[in-house]
Amino acid sequence: MNNTPAVVTIAKAFADSGKAFMSESELTEKIFEYAQLDRPANESPHQAFARVFEASGPEGLAFRKAIAVCKTAPMQPPGCDDEDAAWAYRKLEKLAEQRRRYEPGLSPEQAFAKCFTDPANKDLADRAHRRLVAVW
Repeated sequence: MNNTPAVVTIAKAFADSGKAFMSESELTEKIFEYAQLDRPANESPHQAFARVFEASGPEGLAFRKAIAVCKTAPMQPPGCDDEDAAWAYRKLEKLAEQRRRYEPGLSPEQAFAKCFTDPANKDLADRAHRRLVAVW
């Protein structure tokens, strides 16, 4: 079983694909929460975030690349429907809930990450990360 935290899996997927279904602020919030999990008593919450985000290893690099993707990810093509993206995201959440019934050791985030990255759910994942198009 893969014990990689969900936020790391999602960040790597964003970094590798150049696509994201979260805003920069949403992903930053998830990374912040993740950083608090092993925060020493003498470290502030913001110091923990900085330590994790600026880490020189593959995890820190994935976080930085994923945030860059969230800032610049391709926008939703014209004619795409936000309701469709929301539906796909809800469907992935339901699949994650079902997966947890069969793998109770998974956190909700881990189950979602597994469903999101499962090749069988590629269409749902693609639909879930769509965003509005800026028209100038």
